Amino acid sequence: MKLYYLDLETTGLSPERDVLLELAIAEADLERPFDIGPVQSWVFQFADAANVAIDPFVRTMHTRNGLLAECAQSSTTVRAVEEHLLTLVPEVTDREDTPTLAGSSVHFDHGFLRVHMPRLAARFSHRHYDVSAVKLFCRSLGMPKPPKAEAHRAAADVLESFAHAVVCAEWLEIANGKGWGAKSVVDSQAMRDQWNAQWALYASDRLRHFDNRLPAPDAHCVTTEDGGCASEDPRDMHQPKGGQ
Repeated sequence: MKLYYLDLETTGLSPERDVLLELAIAEADLERPFDIGPVQSWVFQFADAANVAIDPFVRTMHTRNGLLAECAQSSTTVRAVEEHLLTLVPEVTDREDTPTLAGSSVHFDHGFLRVHMPRLAARFSHRHYDVSAVKLFCRSLGMPKPPKAEAHRAAADVLESFAHAVVCAEWLEIANGKGWGAKSVVDSQAMRDQWNAQWALYASDRLRHFDNRLPAPDAHCVTTEDGGCASEDPRDMHQPKGGQ
């Protein structure tokens, strides 16, 4: 089964009223979810103006991170990117092998795809590889909340979702090895606080490692032949346990 880590940046929260500003996607397999290919991303054409319906919070956020300025210069259409992605995401009839969206609260992104890229949306399973749910599960067992960069750029958010999935997997391995996979087995709150503090430092270091793999903000992607862009290949970011 193919996994597709995906993130969208939009003008708001309503698929019916709002539009797409940016899309990023990276491919993996369910059997090897941490072996992902290059992140491809596209900035869509969008002319912001005072009379354009856009959430004020979103306008401020995407003005600060430069996305609206890039949209104003872009000639890339949603239709063109959907056509391209239809050549990458296979149409599978076996329900147990249907391509599946991965990412943080990726049901939100799937909802926008259903409205703005319906043919692409139809190729994905109704099930999601939801990293947000995995993080919540791990936190219910005692894992500290992983830090977030809050970049609100599609490629960066794809890599952060991937990084958080890796951090959760590593925490579960460590917690299982130490017998600390559930709150009830920790002998004291002091022990939990000490271990959580140590883990928070480790998780921050791991996330900085992923952040360092992003291209510089003024050249955050490499233009591909089809007009898209791709970050450097992140498949070597998850090291085997023996290499850490």
